[in-house]
Amino acid sequence: MTLSNKSLIKMTAVLIFLIVFTAYLYISPKPVKESHYLSEFLNIRTFTEVTADTDTGCQTNYHCCADTTDCAPGSCSCFSACGPAFPQRCSNGCCAVTSTTSTSTTSTTTTSTTSTTSTTSTSTTSTTTTIDSSAPKYSLNSTNSTLSGITVQHRLNWTDNIGLSGYIFSFDNCTGALLNNSWASFSGITWSNVTKKTNSTVDCTIRWCVYANDTSNNWNRTSCNNPFSYLTTRSFLEVSLSAPTPNVLTKILQYSNFQVRASVTCRGGPCGIVNGTTRYNASSSNPDTLLNSTKLSCGNMNENDICLLNWTANATGNLGVYWKVDVNVSSSDSSILQNSTDDALIKISSPRLMVTLSNPNPSICAVSHPCNWVKNSAYSVRSTVECSDGPCGIVNGTTRYNASSSDPDTLLNSTKLSCGNMNENDICLLNWTANATGNLGVYWKVDVNVSSSFSNVSSNDTSDAIIEIATSPNIIISGMALYYYTGERVNGNVTVVPLENPNNKETSVVTNGEWYVDFDMGTSNIQHYTVIVDDNQKMGYNEIKTSTSVESELNCSTQDISLSGYSIDVNSGASMNSGDLKISILDTDYTNTTTFSGSWSASIHPCLIPGKIYTLQILITDKTGKRGEFLQKYPAK
Repeated sequence: MTLSNKSLIKMTAVLIFLIVFTAYLYISPKPVKESHYLSEFLNIRTFTEVTADTDTGCQTNYHCCADTTDCAPGSCSCFSACGPAFPQRCSNGCCAVTSTTSTSTTSTTTTSTTSTTSTTSTSTTSTTTTIDSSAPKYSLNSTNSTLSGITVQHRLNWTDNIGLSGYIFSFDNCTGALLNNSWASFSGITWSNVTKKTNSTVDCTIRWCVYANDTSNNWNRTSCNNPFSYLTTRSFLEVSLSAPTPNVLTKILQYSNFQVRASVTCRGGPCGIVNGTTRYNASSSNPDTLLNSTKLSCGNMNENDICLLNWTANATGNLGVYWKVDVNVSSSDSSILQNSTDDALIKISSPRLMVTLSNPNPSICAVSHPCNWVKNSAYSVRSTVECSDGPCGIVNGTTRYNASSSDPDTLLNSTKLSCGNMNENDICLLNWTANATGNLGVYWKVDVNVSSSFSNVSSNDTSDAIIEIATSPNIIISGMALYYYTGERVNGNVTVVPLENPNNKETSVVTNGEWYVDFDMGTSNIQHYTVIVDDNQKMGYNEIKTSTSVESELNCSTQDISLSGYSIDVNSGASMNSGDLKISILDTDYTNTTTFSGSWSASIHPCLIPGKIYTLQILITDKTGKRGEFLQKYPAK
């Protein structure tokens, strides 16, 4: 911390008076009877103060006056001291300037007379005295420190048009009163530098000023009209954490060593012997416990000294635990406050491999509804691998099925695929081609297993997809899924539901918009198929109708449908607080009517054919006759 002194400088206009004393003598010629020369002289006496006192006690260029009337007006006061500001005391009076003098000259007039002519000569002599009335001027006020309880130098530079004499330093050490030093001579220098020990109290106000005079006893008192001042400060310690990075989450492997590094700087003055410790929050929300028991020392630090501290710590916490880590420093000087760094956030972790199976999808190819693989046909097995919580090393993957046990244990494809070296947040895509060589009617559990070259990274495998080895399908339905507004291709899942036999639905993957679903079932009574595409955020519907020789009757099931919402007047933007609500299912004769107050809600229970897509019509009417309509697609379950 650096405090700068500000000074208020008053400019004083100084006038130098040139006083000219001129004596004139006029001589008129007188008639004389004989020829002769007449000389007359005018003498101007040199003025010098005459005193009855000695000059004991007067400074240079001053002498003692007998009383106040013997002094030049306004330049002397007979108080406890002599001079205009704080002059010295004479033995019996005041001090007067000795340098004020007049110069003696002689004027001569000569008259010459002859019998025939008359000549008169006249000469004039003047006396000039210059009085110095310009006081010294100051600048460059400064101090070499603002610390409390130490010796501080107070500096002021002076100039004068004739010559500097001396100065009186005045100091207020946080007491509220300025106390004067004795007069001191400049002794050939121009700085009035005075050293004082400051008050040991921090944040108290020090004031100081200087009176100065020149060799003509002109005094400058202006700095004391508005003294210079500063607040006392104390030395302090700056400390910053360079590792781990503060205010950033750093993942540290469980039981591994890591470095804690900090930089310490002494500011404002001497800081004494400085020690540091590193801590973490073992029992509270802030660091409170030594992370490393070693207290490191910077030794004795002076202003602007820099010290680097380095510890080795071990991440002994439980997996998933978060630590706040800092460095705290303190001084042997009790007046210097201890300080600590910002916290670094540490997570005790272990690198993990996360792997998901995207095809066949375990959420689709489940025990309740296995996916069919046609015997001796080739299928794609795809998975996504991600490295989490640290470096994962070289990662390899294999695809398996349960050839000899209840869980996958045998390579479905003998090729081991590699992701290479994976670091935190790296993602890898693996893709195999597998052949359905099993017997008809056999069920496989298919997964992907990944492992690392790092011993501290555990292997992992996906959830199982359930596959049934089946005969060739007699129905294959394929299509393209696009986003309605943009035309972009969809990635997600597709489910096709035969309405006449909804339990025989099939689900497959939509890749880059393309999809297909195959069925192995009788088709004599199947006429309607509902296609549902889902990308986990949006859902799309379509219907397919086939022509057969025989149309079968479809059975409906009771649905539980809950609807709610609110209505707004398009013109005013105000909410419709009450009215009538009518819900109809188009293509059926189902209608439900009710009233509402405030927001509206309704529960309806129509009988609908599972898998078929219906259109719900919601009609709102208020008491003024205003109407609003809303249509919503609904796939029956």
